Amino acid sequence: MYRLPIGLLSIRPYRDIPGSVELRLDGEWLGTYSTAEAAADQVRAQVTGSADIDLFKGRLPCDLVEWTLL
Repeated sequence: MYRLPIGLLSIRPYRDIPGSVELRLDGEWLGTYSTAEAAADQVRAQVTGSADIDLFKGRLPCDLVEWTLL
């Protein structure tokens, strides 16, 4: 999980496709990825498809190491 002023980002296992993860912002589904690293990379590159993230001007996590494991 990673808290931003615009909301809480989360990466968690995606039940419908074993071995994959989903990216969410405040519970809203943003995408399904093959790995948590791939989801975090999309956030860092600001290419998630969510205007809130993709146009965000503040600091975003550089890689998965900066995310909090819960």
